[in-house]
Amino acid sequence: MGADLSYAELMKANLIRAKLVEANLLGANLTGADLTEAKLSGRYQREGYYSRGANLRKGKLVGAKMVRADFTAAELNETDCSEADFSGANLSEVNLKHACLKSACFVNAKLGDADFGAADLTDADFSGAELIEAKFRRVDLRKVKNISPEELELAFIDRKTQVPDYIEVKWASEDTYECRLKS
Repeated sequence: MGADLSYAELMKANLIRAKLVEANLLGANLTGADLTEAKLSGRYQREGYYSRGANLRKGKLVGAKMVRADFTAAELNETDCSEADFSGANLSEVNLKHACLKSACFVNAKLGDADFGAADLTDADFSGAELIEAKFRRVDLRKVKNISPEELELAFIDRKTQVPDYIEVKWASEDTYECRLKS
């Protein structure tokens, strides 16, 4: 098991390249912290066991810098990541349900299989982000920045997902759709 840092006050902490694999950061305050290239992911161990990623549930990462950090399979549900910088970070399989991601930067981030269910993505920037199988079910994407129809088509949405005004979704069935620019 990783370190237990639940409810720790780590505001503006320098955690560059920190290894926090399986760490419990439940409710921790990392506002303004620098987690550049930190490793908060799960990992494969002997006999095919996969450890879980760090638990940052209900944490505070407002304005935190997490450039190129590895959050694979981490729990960030109900976390406040307003204005956080995830540029180039690996957020594959991350749980971001009900997270506050206002003005978060996901430029060139890997978001494959990340779950954004009911997250607030107002003004979040997805420029160059990898969205393969990212889950945007029941999410309001109308105010996100730099998301293309091609990228959105690689993600999972449902009929309750609200897409940007410039994207049209044509439904072929309950879970099959095409996304394109509105003409």
